[in-house]
Amino acid sequence: MQRFIVSAVAVLAAMFLWMGQVREEERGFEEAARGIERDIHTLRQIAVIDSQITAVKNMLLSSGGDTALAIPIYRAHIRHEQGPDLIIAVISTESSYRRNAVSEAGALGLMQIMPPTAELFLPLLGKTSYDPFNPEDNIDLGTFYLSCAMRQYGGDMSLALADYFGGAKGARSYRQKDWDRIPRTARYVQKVSRGHRELNLM
Repeated sequence: MQRFIVSAVAVLAAMFLWMGQVREEERGFEEAARGIERDIHTLRQIAVIDSQITAVKNMLLSSGGDTALAIPIYRAHIRHEQGPDLIIAVISTESSYRRNAVSEAGALGLMQIMPPTAELFLPLLGKTSYDPFNPEDNIDLGTFYLSCAMRQYGGDMSLALADYFGGAKGARSYRQKDWDRIPRTARYVQKVSRGHRELNLM
């Protein structure tokens, strides 16, 4: 009888051990399945991002721009919630894609940002260093400024562009929607808006 009890205990112990191994294996399979799901999700995200960057490259190609600018434009689009088509239209109008562009008034880089404007907006962006001729820096700051103008004017793109064209010195001066009375500003707004519409149709 004692031997039977010992054998039964041994059998039960073996069964519990086996069940524990099965549960451990099940947990392992579940974790592996979750890992596969995460990998699939990541791959899908990468595929979506890749297709979006390709769309930005196509916009740049269609407007005679440099496709190497696609990544900085895409990053600025994500960070500041402005369409890449609008960012490209501003760059095309402001500098014709010339990274080292300097205007007669002293505006610098792809998005032609005046030094006082950069000084005003850099702290708001949380940056301490800035190279106006670095595409990443210039596009990020220019898009941030454009985003602030869009918020200021409740999403009115014409007013935001007029503000952008005026720079920090001329900002907030278009509340009465009088930008169209200033010929240079009106031409600028019309040109960017036209470029934006054309890219938006792609």
